[in-house]
Amino acid sequence: NEVPVGSGYTSYTISVNGNKWLNSGMTGFRNNGDWASLKLNKTETTTGQDSFGSYSDMAILWDDTKNAGYQFGTIVRQYPSDPDLVVFIQLYPQGAMKSSTGSADKVISSFPSFKLDNSNLGYNQWGGSMAGDVEFVGKLDGKTKPEGGLSNGAGPFCIFDAEMANAIVLSPLTDHFGASDYVDNDEMQWGILGNVTTVNPGYAISFILSAPRNGGGLNAAMRAWGDRQLSYYGKRRGNAHDRDYTLNYLGYSTDNGAYYYYETEPGKNYQQTMIDVKAYHDKVGLPTKWVLLDSWWYFKGDNDGVKNWTAMPSIFPGGMQAVYEGTKWKIQAHNRYYSLDNVYANNIPKQNETGMFPFTWGVKSALPTTEEFWDYLFGINMDWGLIVYEQDWESTSADDVPMLTNTTNFGRTWLTQMGRSAEKYDLSIQYCMDFTRHLMTSVELPAVTQARSSGDYHPGNDQWQIGVTAIFTSAIDIAPSKDSYWSQPDPQSGHYSAGTKEPYNRLQSLVESLSNGPLTFADRIGYSDVDLIMRCCSTSGLVLRPDTSA
Repeated sequence: NEVPVGSGYTSYTISVNGNKWLNSGMTGFRNNGDWASLKLNKTETTTGQDSFGSYSDMAILWDDTKNAGYQFGTIVRQYPSDPDLVVFIQLYPQGAMKSSTGSADKVISSFPSFKLDNSNLGYNQWGGSMAGDVEFVGKLDGKTKPEGGLSNGAGPFCIFDAEMANAIVLSPLTDHFGASDYVDNDEMQWGILGNVTTVNPGYAISFILSAPRNGGGLNAAMRAWGDRQLSYYGKRRGNAHDRDYTLNYLGYSTDNGAYYYYETEPGKNYQQTMIDVKAYHDKVGLPTKWVLLDSWWYFKGDNDGVKNWTAMPSIFPGGMQAVYEGTKWKIQAHNRYYSLDNVYANNIPKQNETGMFPFTWGVKSALPTTEEFWDYLFGINMDWGLIVYEQDWESTSADDVPMLTNTTNFGRTWLTQMGRSAEKYDLSIQYCMDFTRHLMTSVELPAVTQARSSGDYHPGNDQWQIGVTAIFTSAIDIAPSKDSYWSQPDPQSGHYSAGTKEPYNRLQSLVESLSNGPLTFADRIGYSDVDLIMRCCSTSGLVLRPDTSA
């Protein structure tokens, strides 16, 4: 494919193989409470080199005629050796003030933007709060409106022709968390999140338009786009499976829908229950190597947030070490947003306990603001088999903590601090309940290896439908995690309602195997289909995998 940008500087078009696909929309930014009135100051053509190679820039500097001394820069960057790639850059020489629209679902800037006026093209867009588990599909004719905003913006937007012979992908390239898209007046605009109040002087943000080198439909376009995202940040494809133990060996889950989710064996605590599960697996020949411990094991505080990420004595009397020593399982440990009365923060009003680290907070949840916090949290928890840290409820924090949406940089800062610290301790990270903006930030972070790509499991539900989500996750080398399953079709009722069973156990097993994500089961003691489970792994517990997510 060739994707040239035809430009008279103030307007531009996108053509694919000589056919015009897209016409430009509005260019602008908000400043001092309103959209700026732009007047062209100067144009410039320059050359240089970045992570993609040698480039040629067509740049415009605009004056804000409503606010003297403020300017806005726009750059179209093309690569002579790679005509399938275009980068659009917004520049803020003097920054912007009072820029918020009052809604995180809008944008405070627009470049690039394109008219929704081509009925010969279709689109596929990933959104929702489980790694793009919600799919939006339609024609690019203005009648079907693409999505955007906090929960559905910032992810890949794939445009394709009727024959699915050619496709392109548009998305943020830098500051993925603070970027977004928005549909206004039959045009789609890419810019900065609409709640951002101030843009610092010298700030820049980039967006990428990518096509596969030799043509192809949605899958080829997404893979080429993902390759470019990864190469820009130096993250190697294959990193996820090379570093993450849980993507290579059979595991056991206690997540929502598992038999032992907030439930133990009668008359026993969780410590003895997990040891008994391990003994049962050994008895029947299941080579389980790790366990997912969900949210039932740690202390919770205000609004059900985590107060202290430490095992409650009523759950594990001997601590996490006793579980590790009693099972020899490595552990994927769940975490959520922090409560306002957590034991780590030193600056939240009305705390009963004062910790050592600064936090930022909203109405119901709080987040740490320094990498030192993560170094401390991971450092004191490395003696009980921790191998994967699961950061859940990410969308809840995005909806609640103002700094995530009213600044250009804190969302990225929070995730990169977590990721860098995890890398120091050789931990992998799973994102859960994440918007696409969370997952997009993972292209900078080798420690982030997987993301939940389905809703919670419940026997008989359809959360196995992760094929479209997997196109997105695998494009950026993230393993899609389908929540676990019951391996037998017989009822495992117990604390579930009478007759509860998994009628599609073989389908669940097949999808999990082909997903290229973590492979777990979640049965009651005595109820595992050993033959079915063992079709997915060797006697050593090494799971059998496709080359890429199906």
